[in-house]
Amino acid sequence: MEKELTYKTDKTDSRSIARELRNRQLHGIHVFEPSDEEFRALFRYRIAIAKDIRRTCNRIKSFLYYRSIPIPSQYDNSNWSNNYINWLEQLPLTYAPARIVLNQLVTNYRQWQQKKLDVDKQLRAIAKQVDLELYRLLQSVPGIGPLTSIAIMAELKDITRFKHLKQLAGYVGFVPRISQSGEKSYTVKMTYRNNNYLRPLLVEAAWQAIRSDPAMLAYYKQACIKSISKKAIIKVARKLLSKIMFVMKQHELYKKNIA
Repeated sequence: MEKELTYKTDKTDSRSIARELRNRQLHGIHVFEPSDEEFRALFRYRIAIAKDIRRTCNRIKSFLYYRSIPIPSQYDNSNWSNNYINWLEQLPLTYAPARIVLNQLVTNYRQWQQKKLDVDKQLRAIAKQVDLELYRLLQSVPGIGPLTSIAIMAELKDITRFKHLKQLAGYVGFVPRISQSGEKSYTVKMTYRNNNYLRPLLVEAAWQAIRSDPAMLAYYKQACIKSISKKAIIKVARKLLSKIMFVMKQHELYKKNIA
């Protein structure tokens, strides 16, 4: 007797969910409190502002490149000073439409920068209200500055919901992606499933950590023996995540030179 085909409908899905609930195969997810959700939303808005600043910078560079206008060597870096912005505003251009475009781009850049400063100030004030002690403790970890501390507080909130480091690393995205074919399985790069607000900041923090903490530098050098620097820094970031987890759970300052 042929097995009856089961189509995917709301009725069959409901039965499947009910069956899994009865067998205790489903697990709940962590739901943020409304105040915590809004704190995280403000932090994510700050990340969006940073992206808009980068887009505006790239548009200004493209504007200059298209017109073969070289950037003076003292301004040709990632840190845009007020002198560089003033140079852009005073740059002589042959045609009026070009001047209008550049003025608009510079105005947008100034506005986005001011928004970033305002949001940063508000985020720091809220973080101190939420947990001043934790905000300061996190900054004792090498590579962790005010912004990354806020990111950790906003994106993780209750660290006790993670039972062990592997669970936390999986949430952030510091676990490998497994590719399987038949009986063979391969480990390839990092997982696509990640917190794309927190993971990039922790990778950047890892680069800073190896410059300021001898223990983290030694761990990085050891990791470089077995893999390339890009893979090694991910291992350092995961190691840094374990330090962050310890600081948050124990409420203790990070101690340098401890591997």
